[in-house]
Amino acid sequence: VKQIVPIVLTALMLTSLFAAIDFADELEDTNEMETGGRAAYEITLHDVLQPRETFVDAGGNTRNGIDIGDVVYFRPIIINDGDNNQTEFNIRVTVTPTGDLAPAVVDNLDDAVCPGDIATTGCSFNNLPSGDFLGGGNYRVQAESGGDLAWSPTIPGEYTVSVFIELADNSYDTDLTNNELSYLVVVQHYRDIVVDLCWTDGPGGDC
Repeated sequence: VKQIVPIVLTALMLTSLFAAIDFADELEDTNEMETGGRAAYEITLHDVLQPRETFVDAGGNTRNGIDIGDVVYFRPIIINDGDNNQTEFNIRVTVTPTGDLAPAVVDNLDDAVCPGDIATTGCSFNNLPSGDFLGGGNYRVQAESGGDLAWSPTIPGEYTVSVFIELADNSYDTDLTNNELSYLVVVQHYRDIVVDLCWTDGPGGDC
């Protein structure tokens, strides 16, 4: 019995070792297939954190509405999904009132990424490495005049917000269909809630 126990333990250990080796090899093969299937150049506009799309339910209640006078910044989520660095692209933002031939109230081009020293070029970054989010996922579109692009609406209504990635060379992006997002936002008058309170000495008393 004393000899059988070590033999059984050794067999179990070898079985576990071979299983671990097989799993590691399988995982390595899977990673190689996933990496091999990724495009050399691919940049994606994944989402826009601000402003958010506005939704109005059947009862007229608004979610993600913008109040007149609010200061709205533009925060796109852009990721480099390709194997190679992205070295040059712009971000265009437009905000247009709904209606025929309405002029844009915002039309801005941000030189987000371009080659060279950013102190000289004025761009925010000189490259976007593979797998990285622009600005670590917390990027604000920059105004052409400098600083964060901001919009403070003064007229209520519906507006179309459009955000585009514009590449210096379209050959540096495999899929050009995921570079744009457009959606509606609603600008509304803010609502004050007023409550009048009255204390009386008793029922029927005057305030």
